Amino acid sequence: MKKLQLMGLKKKFSKKVPKEPVVYPEIHLVSLADEILTLIFKNLDKKTLCALSQINKRLQAVSQKTLYRAIRVSSTLKLLQLCRTLDRNSVEQKPWLYTIDSLQLDIDIGNSANEFISVSIGKLGYSSSIKSTNYKDLLNTFNLYKNLMTHLLSLNSISLTQVSPRLNFPIECSLYYKVNDRIDCPKNYTYDDLRRDSIKTVRLESQDGISIPLRSHLLWSFGLIKELILRNMNIDEESLVDTRNLVDASSGNWIIDPINQITQPITGFPTIDTIPKHKKSYHSPIEKLTLNATTVSSSALHFLRNYFHNVTELCLLNIKNLHDLASITYFPNIKALTIDLDSKIFWNFLNDFPVQFDSFFSVLCSFHKIQTITFVNVKFFNLSLIPREPVNELDYNSYKVSIYRLFTHLGRIENVSFVLTTPKRITANTRYPLFMNRDWLSILWPFVDTGCKVSIKYDEGSYEFEG
Repeated sequence: MKKLQLMGLKKKFSKKVPKEPVVYPEIHLVSLADEILTLIFKNLDKKTLCALSQINKRLQAVSQKTLYRAIRVSSTLKLLQLCRTLDRNSVEQKPWLYTIDSLQLDIDIGNSANEFISVSIGKLGYSSSIKSTNYKDLLNTFNLYKNLMTHLLSLNSISLTQVSPRLNFPIECSLYYKVNDRIDCPKNYTYDDLRRDSIKTVRLESQDGISIPLRSHLLWSFGLIKELILRNMNIDEESLVDTRNLVDASSGNWIIDPINQITQPITGFPTIDTIPKHKKSYHSPIEKLTLNATTVSSSALHFLRNYFHNVTELCLLNIKNLHDLASITYFPNIKALTIDLDSKIFWNFLNDFPVQFDSFFSVLCSFHKIQTITFVNVKFFNLSLIPREPVNELDYNSYKVSIYRLFTHLGRIENVSFVLTTPKRITANTRYPLFMNRDWLSILWPFVDTGCKVSIKYDEGSYEFEG
């Protein structure tokens, strides 16, 4: 026994031999510059990046910038763990905090409490490092969300995929409230500060089976939004009339009370001279809008022209009815348009074209500001039909005539793109022979001498035809 004790003491007081530094050869991954390593790491998967981060401190610092560039939170527990990681040390000890560009939350942040968190919180050893010391607030998913947003200093994109009807961002979360109450904001808050604190891309997706109306409180904490993506949402009259605590992109004012026209100017905002000073309508800063399975009520059509005045790119996916398709004509400054031909209303596209779509595309293509139209999920090229002119005025009951009429209307646009969709049973190795023997010049002959540039490509980006 004494022998064993003496052996333990000997091991305890023995001197540690310093490890020799690792010498790498001249041609090695570590010898590359950080900029080159960053370009290489962008093409690697997360598992490989995690392995690289455990080699040495230099590779850990570079790989973490790529690992944390886009964060996805799939549960409330993951959100709690992320807040704990971000709140543990200062920003100086985590330089990768400045590289976080995208955040996706696949949870309902409107949920007030979660029983699973109350069971697991002790196992995590989570202390009161969050600003709120109340235990019940630790269980509040929305408070975790607010704590998370205080750490993400360079966030440019946020995605909320489980928006519920009970989600209501309080007035304290609005950027206008933070500016006027001087919460982490300078005294002279200018346009440059607003642009720095704004999130450029916002994606809102409601829970499955629920169509939630768009409201100002869902947007007022993000500042100057340049791209808005809505999925399974609803735009009604109140969505476009209630503009409290939002920024008017034309006048450069905070909208305090839209009914009584009470506003507050923003210092240094680049206003447009052509806009009258006493303008009553609101212009949002959104420049790119995507409506995915999102309906527009008839009462809101009158307000689309002013609210989305600055939208130049419009994308319509999973269009539910003709009413939503006709809403395109209420966007005055569209230059690029994307239409999903796999939507429900286009399932019998060629068959219903003479009755439902001929007049619509005739009006649509007459808009002079539209420069580019892109059709995604195109399937009618699978038929390999050669368009032909109608024999007489009653000759419309033919797929070939329908394609001819469509191409004739699209010939007035500068650029037209078709993104092909192949059946799911055709893999990536066999999809190309489906279109390899097509005579695209014969199929696209109605575009000849129109000045329109036509391109046909696959969903992965490779081109089949361009001319």
